[in-house]
Amino acid sequence: MSSTVNPNLPHQGRQARSRAARAAVREHALRLFLRDGYSSTTVEMIADTAGISRRTFFRYFPSKEDVVVMQAEDLSARVVELVRERDLGEAPLASILAALQPIIAEYARDPVRTRALLRLTFEAPELRARSKDLQDAWSRALAAEVAARHPARGPLFADVLGAVAQGALQVALSTWLVHGGDLHKLVADAFGQVARIAEPDRPA
Repeated sequence: MSSTVNPNLPHQGRQARSRAARAAVREHALRLFLRDGYSSTTVEMIADTAGISRRTFFRYFPSKEDVVVMQAEDLSARVVELVRERDLGEAPLASILAALQPIIAEYARDPVRTRALLRLTFEAPELRARSKDLQDAWSRALAAEVAARHPARGPLFADVLGAVAQGALQVALSTWLVHGGDLHKLVADAFGQVARIAEPDRPA
């Protein structure tokens, strides 16, 4: 009985090992950030703790900021992919809210740690600037997906919806950061407010 060897397996194995190594370095870095503060933690400290060279660190992350923001970039791209998989008959805002659920679950899995990392993002000027750029990029990507799914609504509708959805999520995250609570409910309530503004109840 003959067998066929998949020529992609060695490459896939290298990719998996690289992802695992990058995740391990990121974990070391985040622990240092939370313990010592973002500004006080250097690339050299991260590399030493992770048992790698400074050069190897930069193979995984272009900069220290990327340790924090790259995962958020990956999650943002995932939301757009999940919106693409939703039924075209679903209301656009509902599609975005549904696509956010796995990401919210990831945030809420360890709420204390996630809120600590969010505080880092708000407190460090470099991270705050990168986070704003990321939010703007996510809003544009989301708008492009909405425009492709609902061309009859027009590009202005898609741009506004992308910006509003991004804003509603940030308000929910900011509220959660300060007051805690159920993140799923906060996001749902924020999107519910958007829906009520867009389609207010008509008087009987």
